[in-house]
Amino acid sequence: MSDVKNIYRLTYETLKDNSLLSEAEFNEQIECWRNYPNKFQNNDDFFELLIEITFYSGFRSKVVSEKLNEIKKSLGNYQKVKDCTFEDVEIFLKKGGIIANASKVCLTILNARKFDEIINKFGSFKKYLQSFNFNGTKGVWNEDIERLYEDIKRRFYYLGEVTTYHFLMDIGAFCIKPDRQIIALLKNLGKVEGNERGLNQKVIDIGREMAEETGEEIRVVDIVLVTMRQGDALGFESHPPVCPNQCDNKCKLYGKYCSGDKATRR
Repeated sequence: MSDVKNIYRLTYETLKDNSLLSEAEFNEQIECWRNYPNKFQNNDDFFELLIEITFYSGFRSKVVSEKLNEIKKSLGNYQKVKDCTFEDVEIFLKKGGIIANASKVCLTILNARKFDEIINKFGSFKKYLQSFNFNGTKGVWNEDIERLYEDIKRRFYYLGEVTTYHFLMDIGAFCIKPDRQIIALLKNLGKVEGNERGLNQKVIDIGREMAEETGEEIRVVDIVLVTMRQGDALGFESHPPVCPNQCDNKCKLYGKYCSGDKATRR
């Protein structure tokens, strides 16, 4: 068994053994993540994903998750949001139960206008994706999808190098998001080092290799790796993630692949 395949297997088993969910509940959540890209069918689905990524960026996942329904209720209709004024922003910021961040609200309005431009030009967001020959094809990342990556990153606010991978991963592209939690985990495991050149690409390549060697959906690979460090999913919403809090007594990677939380000390 290759290193990356074994690392993924042990990570998965560690989460399953330590989750507060029953085995059936854990398997049910994993199945939901396997099917996650299928939820994006209409324009509103894609725009809500833009909202999610915008508000999760730079914020703790748990903080945003608690307020996400209210945020979507207020900002989820791009056709209305694109016409919002400064007065509308002020009203939104004064509402209770939301994240009152003026920058994120204003840039969501600008993204709604960008999104509307795409719909007017292509007819739907799906047709825009299809203009790059993207149909959520499993296991594929080619020049067309690379062009789509660059186009989305150019068009939308809050979609940078990492968050654009996040957007594409969620709708079915063959990539994981190389965020700081996954990078920290892979540093601990000796799979990446420091701030080496091409770090994000190396992390994505490792995620793809895990998916290919295990036959798992790459969206599941991502959620498993990030939950190990961040929690907030798979039954870890109300207690600390295994890494780096509970290395020696709960983590099946400890000893064989990892000797502790080296990444946070670098």
